[in-house]
This record gives sequence, structure tokens and C-alpha cells, in this order.
Amino acid sequence: MKSILYLMHVPWQWIKQRPHFFAEYLSKQYEIDILYKYPLKVSRKNLVNRNFGGLSVKSFFQFPFKKFKALSFLSFLNRLFFRFSISQKKINSYDYIWITSISLYPMISHLITDRTKIIWDCMDDELEFKSFKDNKILLNSFLNIEKELIGRADIIICSSDYLSQKIQSRTSVFREIFVINNAIEIPKINVSLKNTEIPKLNLIKEINNIFMYIGAISEWFDFKILFKMLEENNNINIVLIGPNDVEIPKHNRIIHLGTIKRDYIFDFMRYAKALIMPFKVNELIKSVNPVKIYEYIWMGLPVIAPHYGETEKFSDYIYLYNNSDDFINISKSIVKNQITIKKTKEENRLFAESNQWKNRCQEILKILAL
Repeated sequence: MKSILYLMHVPWQWIKQRPHFFAEYLSKQYEIDILYKYPLKVSRKNLVNRNFGGLSVKSFFQFPFKKFKALSFLSFLNRLFFRFSISQKKINSYDYIWITSISLYPMISHLITDRTKIIWDCMDDELEFKSFKDNKILLNSFLNIEKELIGRADIIICSSDYLSQKIQSRTSVFREIFVINNAIEIPKINVSLKNTEIPKLNLIKEINNIFMYIGAISEWFDFKILFKMLEENNNINIVLIGPNDVEIPKHNRIIHLGTIKRDYIFDFMRYAKALIMPFKVNELIKSVNPVKIYEYIWMGLPVIAPHYGETEKFSDYIYLYNNSDDFINISKSIVKNQITIKKTKEENRLFAESNQWKNRCQEILKILAL
């Protein structure tokens, strides 16, 4: 059985994302060792304990030296910290090294040989994150890393067409890139809620007209449009479920339930009037093929999302808005029961079932077999 060193920039205990699903499914065909970057900014309370399922999962520590000009000369120390986690001999024993972020490449670039096969799963347009945009030195450094990686990687996978085109245009390196969109893991049925989650579920059972968001809450989240919707709709309530690394503005009709284990979120979504994705459509978001839309469609409820290239693919199933007026008008129509789901619940389920993570992994297996 071939082996993969799977390097993740998100913690294994974080809200379950693309890297987690691919690692779990690939482990059925490959021997996989997972090394993830230990989070410095994320509170332990926002991490979800997850059964490793027999996988070898370890963390490594990195200081954010490059973010601080005065400390950037200490970046070499991170390579030493990484070496404590894994030896060069061990690294060169793997058939593949899988990288989920350009930030991980400098950790191994000096350790690998020309024969080492690198797989880069480019899941986000990382250079559009605020931490890079606000730091020109850091941005230029990672532009060079991205260019080196796009030239060095044996296989490149992108989560969206826009992202594939973007990284090639930005680096002026044009090559074959496989686009594998995000997907859904069909939820388990009859899952018993943990005692800690029951009060949260009981809380939302008592609330009417819930417009619910599931996922990470960060710099791209459009609170302004939510506040405008609440001003225009006195009987709408907003429930947010997921970890946050930005402050959530206070409002008596915005309820943040924090991180909830993925197995339970579908039970919570059942009590929503509509499911929403209130994102600012910037260059970062334009590259996002949103996982939550697949999950929302599965639920068979009205879905509202911003209109851009990647959400247009779902236009037969969801409502798209171009501005705050659209968002407000759609929400009013849903509350008044003037509009409901675009397709039948059965059609929604069939769409989700044809877009599962296991289907995406089958595509990856075919790529690895080339």
C-alpha cells in the first residue's frame, strides 16, 4: 500500500472541512500520516473533539515570525520545530506528500528530493486573506512560495475553476490543474445529541422564523446585510452556528450557538425557516465553492446566497442575491410563504447524493492512478 504524508494547515479538531474528508477517505486506499499545524489563535473551546478513527494524527508548532518584520529573520526556527515532528528520512520514505496550504511548503522544501511527489490541494485563495493583504512583505514572500510550489508540485488540485485560473494568472505559470469541487457528507440518521447540545436545541425550538447560518464566521462575513435585514423584518431571528475569529456584533435577534459537532448540525437546521450564506463577494470569496450550499440543499429548505460564479452553479436550487435589497426581498417573501424551495425535497436529496465527498475522492484516486 502506498503512503501519504498529509500536511494540514487547519487543526484536526477544527470544524470538519475538505482536508479532513479527503484524509479520511484516502486512508482507505493509502497509508496516511497526518501532521497538522497547531492553532495559535483558536481557543480550545472552539475545537471539536474528533475520533481519529485509527489514523496517525500529530500536530506541529509554528510561530508567526513572518507576520512581524522585526522577527522575520527567526523564521528558520520553524523549520527546526517541524524537524522535531518528523525526520528527513521519514519524509523521503513517503510516496506522496500532500499539502493543503502554501504556508506548509517551506517546511518541507529543503527536506525533499527531486523524486518526492508533491500533491497540492489548493482549497482557498490564501493570498486574499486579510493577514496577507495587510502585510506587503508577507504577501510578496508568499507570492514567491506560491510560484515555486505551482512549478514544483507533481499534481495540483483546486476547489474551483476561478481559483485554478487565478493562481495560474498570478504566478504566470500555466499547467494542468484538476478542479475538484467541494461536496457533502450525507448526515447520519438517529444521532443522539450530547447533553451539552440539548439546551441549545431546545432554545431554537422556541424561536420563530429562524434564518440560520452554519460555518466559520470570519472577515468575509457580512454583518451589515444581516442588520439591515433585521431592521426591515421585525419577526426574523438569526441563528449562527460555527466558530468565530471576529467579534459578533450584539443584537437581541442574533443568537450565536458556537461550535456544534457536525453530526448534530442537521438536527439544528430542521428548525430553520431558511438557510443563509451572508458573505461579502470579494476576491477571496469568488474562489470559494461553498460546502455549506451542498449541505443546505440536502435539507430541502429555502437557501439564500450571494450571486457569483461558484454559487451560480446552484441557481436551480437556491435563491441568489446581488445586493442587500435582493437579500431583504427574498427573506420577506420566505417569511410570508410566498416562495419556498425551488425543487422538490427528493430532487434536492438526489443532487446532494451525487455530490458526496466519497465521489470527489474517487476522482482523486483516478488522478493518482494516471
